[in-house]
Amino acid sequence: MESEKLSKTERAAIAFRAGRLAFESGAYRQSVDDLERAVADTPVHLRRGGEVRLWLVNAYQAAGQGQDAIALCQRLCGHGDLEIRRQSKSLLYILQAPKLERPAEWMTQIPDLGGLSVSAPQDRKGSNPIKKGDPDAEWEAKLAAETNVTAFNDGFIWVVLGGTLLLLAGVIWL
Repeated sequence: MESEKLSKTERAAIAFRAGRLAFESGAYRQSVDDLERAVADTPVHLRRGGEVRLWLVNAYQAAGQGQDAIALCQRLCGHGDLEIRRQSKSLLYILQAPKLERPAEWMTQIPDLGGLSVSAPQDRKGSNPIKKGDPDAEWEAKLAAETNVTAFNDGFIWVVLGGTLLLLAGVIWL
């Protein structure tokens, strides 16, 4: 009933976020389902529509639906946004690359984690308390930390530059 009150854009954003989270946690089939719902509510001509479809291409490939991934990627190669076209062409090149035969002992099987239940972040061993339900919070925390490091580095650069100029002035004076 609540989903009827949401706009198409809100439904698409929720489905896209769910699809991304499912993909990142290894639940590829669930990711495909969520991203297909997001695609249904996102116009293809928008940049966001292209981004959602690129995620769907990756989810198709990860879920073993290679032909669906290639077909969607080929359609995206004609997208109106230059960056979406560029990414689609690069991805299509990778998807259509010939498959190399490798001995089984060279391979590591990665299990499909789609069947595992997801526990609350605070129940996971080694979980990061920053997340608190927002998957983008960790990224924002890293960005803030990088900004602080950059500010320190900028100050350090000015000190070194000033010291070098003083040393150079002393050499010229003598």
